[in-house]
Amino acid sequence: MLAESWRLHYRSPAAKWEAYGLPIGNGRLGAVLRGDIARDVVQFNENSLWAGSNNYDNGLCGVADDVFDTSMHGFGRYLDFGRVTISFADLDESTVSGYERALDLRHAVAYACFDAGGVRHQRSAFASREADVIVLRYSASAPFGCTVRLESAQGVPSRVAGDTSVVFDSVLGNGLRYCASLVFLECDGRSIAYGDRIVVEARRHWRSSLTPVPTTR
Repeated sequence: MLAESWRLHYRSPAAKWEAYGLPIGNGRLGAVLRGDIARDVVQFNENSLWAGSNNYDNGLCGVADDVFDTSMHGFGRYLDFGRVTISFADLDESTVSGYERALDLRHAVAYACFDAGGVRHQRSAFASREADVIVLRYSASAPFGCTVRLESAQGVPSRVAGDTSVVFDSVLGNGLRYCASLVFLECDGRSIAYGDRIVVEARRHWRSSLTPVPTTR
């Protein structure tokens, strides 16, 4: 076990993501993990998704220097990119025991593990600087199934791109283009794309990468 000074450790999911969620990031990409059991939510961001105009100037716009116009064509504001939701329909939370989630500060890996109905579940996540992606890994000691959705915080619909990925993309009102892609990298069973989601049939593990693409004007 890690020394407590190198680990944030909890015995239950985060009641409030902003207060108790576990953050990971690589300088450009960031995510917060709540560690929920039957419906896990991973909120993610990218450092250039900004609502304002890059040439906005209070003086030129006739606005006092201490006033911040956070509209799409004003000074703007930093925007939430989106979230990944992983739902486990067959996971009975009443049978859960031994729950633990933590952030390993030495290796920058967040994880959660618990037993449910005699099955050991293990989940981990990290943000790779070299590959510039966020990696999520879910595994269990017995086959399991889940439904994975990629959702835009700006209300943009997601769509499947082949049998192993889901994407969304759009343009903000200020002309900023953006895109996010969730890709299944490894799964010991079959994953099937339906509309805006991917359904994983009962298997022991799967691993995916999440990539909000660098934005341009």
